[in-house]
Amino acid sequence: AGFRWLAEGGKADETVVVYFSGHGGRVDRGPDEGTYLIPYECDPARLRATTISSETLTGWLGEIGSQRLVVML
Repeated sequence: AGFRWLAEGGKADETVVVYFSGHGGRVDRGPDEGTYLIPYECDPARLRATTISSETLTGWLGEIGSQRLVVML
């Protein structure tokens, strides 16, 4: 919801800051192969449903229309 708000309400001349405090992880093999941001509520048995994949994060960030985007992980 926060990323949607930034994408819909941001203006081109604003600076958007996205901050994530947590862990990241990588799965090298299998159906869940990929890199993820891992929030507190992560369920390892439902990895794709309870984390944020790098592809999803990249897509969300790409929808933010500001000229300046700062991402802190």
